[in-house]
Amino acid sequence: MKPQKLSITFLVTIGLLVLPTLSLAQGKSAYQEGKKLQDKNKFKEAILKYNEAINKEPDNYKYYYQRGKCQYALERYTGAKTSFEQCVKHRANFGSGYAWLARTYQRLERSSEAIRNYELAAEYESKGVNKLQYYLRLINLLIEESQFDKAKDALKEAEPLSPSNENILYFKGRLAAEEGKHKEATNYYERALNSGKLAKASNTVKAKYYYALGLSRKELGDDKGAQAAFKNASFGAYAELVADEKAAAGPAYHYKLAYSYYFSEAYDESEKYINKVIADKKDYSGAYVLKAKIAQRKGNLNGAIQLYNKAGVVEKDPSKRSKIQIELASLQLLAGRPASAMSTIRSVGVTDSKIVNSSKYLSVLAKILYKNDKYEETIETLDKLLAKRIDPKLKAKYSFLLGQACKKAGMDEKAKEAFKAAMKSGAYQLAAEYEMKEIN
Repeated sequence: MKPQKLSITFLVTIGLLVLPTLSLAQGKSAYQEGKKLQDKNKFKEAILKYNEAINKEPDNYKYYYQRGKCQYALERYTGAKTSFEQCVKHRANFGSGYAWLARTYQRLERSSEAIRNYELAAEYESKGVNKLQYYLRLINLLIEESQFDKAKDALKEAEPLSPSNENILYFKGRLAAEEGKHKEATNYYERALNSGKLAKASNTVKAKYYYALGLSRKELGDDKGAQAAFKNASFGAYAELVADEKAAAGPAYHYKLAYSYYFSEAYDESEKYINKVIADKKDYSGAYVLKAKIAQRKGNLNGAIQLYNKAGVVEKDPSKRSKIQIELASLQLLAGRPASAMSTIRSVGVTDSKIVNSSKYLSVLAKILYKNDKYEETIETLDKLLAKRIDPKLKAKYSFLLGQACKKAGMDEKAKEAFKAAMKSGAYQLAAEYEMKEIN
């Protein structure tokens, strides 16, 4: 009986030794199958195999690591976070595990955790190339989060790994630009672009360097250099940003900016941007008109008239030119130059029926005709104007002018009717009553 008992004990002992080894072998086998599936981008199937491997060998960090990468590829970021956390739990000095965990935290918009894990990735990574990449990702994230002092510290750690690296130079430029040191920043960007690696790189790769260079040149007032850099940056993701910069640097943007300052009564600031518009586009009539309005606000009527004249000369669109001439004629009348106003208003394109029948044109023409003692033409013009649907206050105003013109022309009955219509507005009531008594 004893030999039999010994045989059972021996078998049990052997079994206890073999089972873990078998389990490990099965875990490795499932892991290898998962890796093959992962290499074929069959991530869902690979995850199942990695789960199987983990069940057999739950302390193996590699299984969690590869499962996390599959989950990340499938945008299952919460699951990936758990996998990478388990990975570094079982291998606390695994730099790549922390790097992937950091990337996952970025996807989950948890920047502080991402920063911390990039720091750990760089700390534990032994390979210089990988270590540099983790530092670069860390620096980029710190700049995005406006943590510039920490970014400088990380850059000091990274620079000895590859002092002439194009990304090191780029980030040195970015940090210099943040401090307003744009000449220094420009130097770093130019050095990066002249580096051996970027010299052979595609336009898409070089775009970010040229874009940053363009921004710094712009800040230095080198508009020509900035535009040259932006032209070279118009590739890939930077094409849209360059388009925005070109729009912001263009006359249309500066004109809007000038108008905004004009409405804020910040006339000096407005003129600064108007001058930029004119420097870029000498035939931008709106810039001269806006400058004329500022001159008028400042009481410089002669200057305003000259600017309206200039606007009319450079404007090529007949309809727009007619509108400018109407404003010019109105201003000439205000300046006590009725004859000049008459000459200007007569030059408005009569073929444009929309313009010559507009309330604006008729009202200005009527006032000019009246000041030039052309009363019958004034009456005819005001009859056209008052036949339109216009604001009651304006109707009263031009009814009063009609009454005055009729009185001058000896058309007393028509004058009385006009003055009665003017009395409907309190502003003209007393004057209209007085004119009525004068007629009677």
